[in-house]
Amino acid sequence: MAVAEACRQAVGNKRPSAALVVDLRRAFDSVRADLLLYKFRRKGFTLAALNLLSSYSTDRSQVVDIGGTFSTDMPVLAGVPQGSCLGPLAFLAFIDDMGRNFIGSSIKYADDTSFVYHASNYSELHSNISRDVVSITKWCSDNMISINEKKTQIIVFKNPTSPRPHLDDIFMEGVAVSRVEYAKLLGIQLDENLSASAHIKQVLCKMARTTFACRYLKNHLGASSALRLYNTYLLPHIIYGMEYWACCSENCLNQVQVAQNYFLRMFRGSASREISEHKILVISELIKYNNLTFLYKQIHGIGPQIFDLKFIHQGAGRDQTIFVIKVPFASTSHGAKGLIKMISEWNALPTNIRIAVNIKTFKSMLKLYLLRN
Repeated sequence: MAVAEACRQAVGNKRPSAALVVDLRRAFDSVRADLLLYKFRRKGFTLAALNLLSSYSTDRSQVVDIGGTFSTDMPVLAGVPQGSCLGPLAFLAFIDDMGRNFIGSSIKYADDTSFVYHASNYSELHSNISRDVVSITKWCSDNMISINEKKTQIIVFKNPTSPRPHLDDIFMEGVAVSRVEYAKLLGIQLDENLSASAHIKQVLCKMARTTFACRYLKNHLGASSALRLYNTYLLPHIIYGMEYWACCSENCLNQVQVAQNYFLRMFRGSASREISEHKILVISELIKYNNLTFLYKQIHGIGPQIFDLKFIHQGAGRDQTIFVIKVPFASTSHGAKGLIKMISEWNALPTNIRIAVNIKTFKSMLKLYLLRN
């Protein structure tokens, strides 16, 4: 969401924008325990905490068992335990200083690392990315992390109506970094037009596979299981990344609606009956629900703060002054999507919903509002 929205706003204001998606080879297995502890020490961890972390990450060994025959124990000198709660956190702490003093804004989640760039022209954009590529390569060398140059990608974003801009090759360790039309980041299929059409195809495929599987489950659970199966198996595929793909074309949204109807119709022959009886939000309502809940969390500091929202004060009463958000400027219709559309929908909400005291109350009031309207 952060990558897509930042680039959408830049493109909407006619500024060249790009993302560098870095692929780290065997990232979790490459973290050296001594370097990790050194970085924890620099962050100010107490001696007791460092001793605990040292016990967790050092003096480990591995052995191979084949049919009851064991290999010789070998010491594990690098790597954070995968599948553990602390593993991704330790890895993030290890790469936390990657990106400091870089030109691009770094976005890290576990071993997925990307850098976002905005510039006044494509020459400046090329120069900024090239400089950071050198810095990234040096950081990885210093920290004994290997980059997979062949899987590292650059995606340059543009207005859908504009021709594909030219950008000279950028090299990493002598290998030209691939410039792509589509890049996958945390399961989201980004495309250079930020149209989300590629991601919608991915969502539709997952919905089709889920519908096929649930057709068999339904025979064992009965028609009354519609809501349970929908919430458990289909809804997660729909809402994941919705903040990004919600601004796609009307045709794409209609396809998702058709897929939702198809899933619900297989229980008792009528999607509208299931929607009405179980108070299920259709796709257009679900998008509003998801987006407005996302904004509520941003306003109240629940979760990572992605946007710097500015508020408008109108009148003297509390109801008139709180949580009205200033709509950012966009010079093109492409830039008016995403966050700008979210804010416009937020400001149109009744005041009593906007000032809800907690997220649970907000969600409840918002769903009732959407179902009635």
